[in-house]
Amino acid sequence: MNMFSRRSLFTLAVEVLTFCVSLGAQVERAMIAGTARDPSGAVVPNVSITVKNVNTGVEFKTTTNEAGEYVAPNLIPGEYSVTASAQGFSTLVRSGIVLHVTDRLAVDLSLQVGAVTQQVVVTAAPPLLKSETSSVVTLISRRDVADLPLNGRTVFQLAPLSAGVNNAKPGTNANNIDIPDNARERQGLSVNGQRENANTYILDGVYNNQINQGLIAILPPLEAIQEFTLETSNFNPEIGRGGGVMNVTLKSGTNQFHGSAFDYLRNSALDARNFFDRSPTRRLPNFVRNQFGGTIGGPIRKDKTFFFFDYQGLRERKGETFVTSVPGPNIRNGNFQGTDRPIFDPNTTCGFGTNPACALDANGNPIITRQPFPNMMIDPSRFNSAALKVLNFYPQTNDPSGAILAEGQALFFSSASRQHNETSWDIRIDHRISNRDSLAGHYSSGDSHTVLPGAFSALPQFAPAVGGALGSGGAGFLNGLVDNPARSLGIQEIHNFSPRMINEFRAAYVRAGSDSVQLGFGNKYADLVGIPNVNVTDNNSGFPAISIGGLGLVGESPFFPLIEIENVFQLLDNVTFIRGAHTMKFGFDGKKIQRNFTQILGFPAGVFGFGTGFTNDPENPGTTGNTFADFLLGIPDNGSIIRNSGVEGLRTTEISAYWQDTWKATQKLTVNFGIRYDLFTPQVEAHDRETNFDLGTGKLLLPPGTGGSDSCYRHRSLVCTDYNNFAPRIGLAYRLGDKSAIRASYGVFYIGESQEGFQLTLNPPFVGGVSYLNTSAPLQITRTLDQGLPTSSPFLPIDDPAATLNVWPAKRPIGYTQQWSFGVERQLSPSVLLNVTYVGNASTHIRDQHNPNQPFLGANSSAQSRRPYFPVDPNVFDLTYVDQRGRANYHALQATLTKMFSHGVSFLTDFTWGHSIDVGSYQEGSKRQDERNLDAGRGTSSNDTRNRFVFSGIYELPFGRGKPFLTNASGPVNQTAGGWELAATTIIQSGFPFTVTGGAGWPNRTCTGNNPPGGRTVDHWFDPNCFPLPALVPDPVRGGLYTPFGNAGSDILTGPGIANLDFSLFKSFNIREKSRIEFRSEFFNILNHTQFLQPSAGVPSGAAGHIFSTRDSRQIQMVLKLIF
Repeated sequence: MNMFSRRSLFTLAVEVLTFCVSLGAQVERAMIAGTARDPSGAVVPNVSITVKNVNTGVEFKTTTNEAGEYVAPNLIPGEYSVTASAQGFSTLVRSGIVLHVTDRLAVDLSLQVGAVTQQVVVTAAPPLLKSETSSVVTLISRRDVADLPLNGRTVFQLAPLSAGVNNAKPGTNANNIDIPDNARERQGLSVNGQRENANTYILDGVYNNQINQGLIAILPPLEAIQEFTLETSNFNPEIGRGGGVMNVTLKSGTNQFHGSAFDYLRNSALDARNFFDRSPTRRLPNFVRNQFGGTIGGPIRKDKTFFFFDYQGLRERKGETFVTSVPGPNIRNGNFQGTDRPIFDPNTTCGFGTNPACALDANGNPIITRQPFPNMMIDPSRFNSAALKVLNFYPQTNDPSGAILAEGQALFFSSASRQHNETSWDIRIDHRISNRDSLAGHYSSGDSHTVLPGAFSALPQFAPAVGGALGSGGAGFLNGLVDNPARSLGIQEIHNFSPRMINEFRAAYVRAGSDSVQLGFGNKYADLVGIPNVNVTDNNSGFPAISIGGLGLVGESPFFPLIEIENVFQLLDNVTFIRGAHTMKFGFDGKKIQRNFTQILGFPAGVFGFGTGFTNDPENPGTTGNTFADFLLGIPDNGSIIRNSGVEGLRTTEISAYWQDTWKATQKLTVNFGIRYDLFTPQVEAHDRETNFDLGTGKLLLPPGTGGSDSCYRHRSLVCTDYNNFAPRIGLAYRLGDKSAIRASYGVFYIGESQEGFQLTLNPPFVGGVSYLNTSAPLQITRTLDQGLPTSSPFLPIDDPAATLNVWPAKRPIGYTQQWSFGVERQLSPSVLLNVTYVGNASTHIRDQHNPNQPFLGANSSAQSRRPYFPVDPNVFDLTYVDQRGRANYHALQATLTKMFSHGVSFLTDFTWGHSIDVGSYQEGSKRQDERNLDAGRGTSSNDTRNRFVFSGIYELPFGRGKPFLTNASGPVNQTAGGWELAATTIIQSGFPFTVTGGAGWPNRTCTGNNPPGGRTVDHWFDPNCFPLPALVPDPVRGGLYTPFGNAGSDILTGPGIANLDFSLFKSFNIREKSRIEFRSEFFNILNHTQFLQPSAGVPSGAAGHIFSTRDSRQIQMVLKLIF
């Protein structure tokens, strides 16, 4: 659906003019600092310094202070030269200085006595050692971005190359990053054990988060990225959240035109077979993936204005095969002869109500009986009119064997193509207004569109549906249309008041959405087949879900439509002030956040379930009756639908202020310290369509809540604002000579809200449902299918809601993380750097979810009567209580060895040895059985990875002109042997933990279960015999027996690990002086090493301990690129 209109830019303009509460800082840029000295080592003041961008010609000028120090802040990443001149000294030029995002590079200047007209040129690169920052940062260079093999081609696949980073949602791919259809969902990064919603994403210096769940909004194509850094611990106060900071910089234009064109092609012809697909003759599902695009950048006005533009398209088609049960040819006509369950006529029920008894038992009491249908056949005149129309949407069997299953069903084989398209583009403009002012801006657009088919999608009877298809059985929850649009507009202006005072102003607008609708959305199929009171709103359009035991589902999948759009308006400003040995920065950052969404939490067009209750023999119900016979008669066991009151609109504001100082205390010691303050206003609904449940009174409250047990309920948000969010930071960096440094740091980081306050909009009276049960089955028929659903209001009264409710506590402290680190860095050679760091953190008041109305254990009573709030309100069921009781901690030793590109080789390798423990693991809700015992769920985090080794590297083969071998090769020889490169990424890590479940919670644990007899295998990963269900125990209060909680615990076993190698081989062919063609082959999981996913963990079950799925097998991608 199109969620973007011409009004968007007008809305942005209004918001920018009216929302002026904030100003702030970001970290897209870099800095050069150093000290000028004479031959004796004495500092030299008043040296004229010129820092020049080699590619654009833009210059920054300053002078050294009385201590001989200079600082050149706010520099765009790229190649620079530094020129120093002073009376009595030769002019010094330092060239070959490469700046990356967030760099604070030390470039010291050694002046030689001589005339200013004499020039000394030094081309050696400055040291790799970062001796003036305490942050833990990983740089992914432009070359790595372009050349490393990446399956899916997103920047997120580069992030796990950093120490301490893994996947927050253990997924399906060997590179540990899940790849669903939506590019924005290819994420879920956990940085140093933190939750994914704690991460911060920055694009060209401005906000790039999709607020809901903390995901990314814009994913630029890799071809458009200059480079990116991932800060993983103890960054400066200008950043708030406590996870990682992914800082992406788009390429800028230069004084020369540069560009590229590319095409990445992958299909099933070269893919390896899945481990569990044992048939060598069965064809792999058809798969075609084509990713293509190009870039162009250059000058609009030389040395003044530059542009860069990129475009990328993705077209993917993936074949899916469905095998579904459909009514066989005989039972479609009412003929149940040959089926294994006799059917009985509900109209012949005797001995119930006013129906006289047809038989008596030995005591003379009536026996409820039914007469069988004659000859096991139902006369078509008895078929329900609505059921008959629905039946026409079920396809005939196409099984070539003609086999008929036990209850008259047959098989239907179908295939469909899952279609996924993406289109994205970016444009960036850089303009130098004057020597004191520069202006830059970008506009980014990304769209994805996915068609997720079902087993009956391509059938002609569903042609009126959107796209000519209806999502039907076999596709799980995902058969529908999914659109994910996103836009980002960012503007920045930098003004140099003087060489020692610089102001940065930025404004941004981010719009990200998700449109997930059923394939039949907008079509009133229920009215078409004669089922009334279903398609009453657009959100309740589509085909009702017809659930017939043993048959494929006809109708729409649940939880659609989900339509949401988020708008973030950001204004920020900061000032950098340099005085003596202090570089101070202070500023403000403000965001106004809007989230509009609607979702049906259930089957959008209703669901009707059919069992055997009305065609069975009441005396032998377990062996008689047929679900399809109940359907033909149009007698469902139940029917229901969920309805909401429209589009909910959540509104909140985030305002932050910070101050920081980088103090060069001595020539060797740099101290970074500062403080940040964050204010997160609680969410409100634009039309006050939300309610909160007051645990003190047992009543629902509308905003502003009056009569509540806490004064916080009187606010429009129904909760209080937390004003206590002060976050101090301090870091030390001490240089030990020219090749070593020691770092230590501590900081507090507030996580903020994740826009999950929508739960309160799901409470009565704004969301409700209509349902009925034929509760007296098999005796009494309440409603038939052609009568549809009751016409009563779906919305429950606020004063006595018989429902499951969502609850927020009146006082909700904002969650925060304390981080600390200590590390040593050593430059082993001009291009090799070793870093060893201990990293720790502790999170407090993080989001948790539990049910305070969980029934107490017991016997001889209903579960409802054992609920704690039963005396207050006997109609209240479960309570989803979203509070801040979660806790977590993480400790790790991280070692990183980096080689910058030289002599044809570059690599990044790191090892992480860490452990994450928490209470309330990873936004999964409760890990506990006993909701009243918080620490019962304390244990290893679900995303914990104890050991992780990562390697990535690029190697130019030493053949061809200018190389060690075949240096003077002729043209043909050089074209054949020269220009070859290799690149690889390797990930080896231990497995993720998992929880053994049994019954309604945990089983007991009588032995470790980790080492089953015969060792771990795909059929016996753990020993289920170690996990018996708890034995029944007596209820001392009520009598009888009940099942107690088990003692096994959460995430106590470890699943299979990962060992994967991705590899690429590529060659460049020079076609002109500055143009070349590059051909590459990329091999993902080149060794085709089987990497299993988690085992089945439910006991008792024959499947317990078995593994049924794997990560991807080997895949091959071909690439052709033109670079000029």
